[in-house]
Amino acid sequence: MWERACSRMRCVSHRMWRLIHSFREQARSHTGCALLTGLRSTAGPAYRQRNPHSGATSPSVA
Repeated sequence: MWERACSRMRCVSHRMWRLIHSFREQARSHTGCALLTGLRSTAGPAYRQRNPHSGATSPSVA
């Protein structure tokens, strides 16, 4: 009986390992996407308007 339980635990622990590592890999790639999205939003028109050193002309605000 102990031998069966031991083999089942090995199977369960291997499945858990695969699940955990797949989520970690997925999370890492999504974190990179979020960082790039954040950088794009700071380079938008509002950022250029506040930055006097950028070559873009700032739109007039009425």
